[in-house]
Amino acid sequence: MPLVMLEPLADVFTAGVGHYGKFNCLKPFDNPDEDFYDGTMRHLTSSQINPLAIDEQDGCYHLAKVAFNCLVRLHHCMNEESFPGYVESLLEKSRNILDKIDRDVDRNMKREELSD
Repeated sequence: MPLVMLEPLADVFTAGVGHYGKFNCLKPFDNPDEDFYDGTMRHLTSSQINPLAIDEQDGCYHLAKVAFNCLVRLHHCMNEESFPGYVESLLEKSRNILDKIDRDVDRNMKREELSD
């Protein structure tokens, strides 16, 4: 990969060192998938109209921050032992929501039957 393409990522990393500390992006996070997805979407939204939009906080391109967040998210998801547990917790939450919807639908159907 041409190094010139990595320069904006290096700028993001350098800005992050000043803000968060050196190699902070590699430390364990409680929910790395969610944290870095949120950061990705926030910066993607900021660059939606202008792909060259710059984050006023540190002078880095928002799209470079999108790329950096995606790489860090991928790293954590590939390497964090907690990631399978995180995915399982999301699946469990989804099951609980679907169960609640089923119960609500059943309750409403019974009400309609009683009112007829």
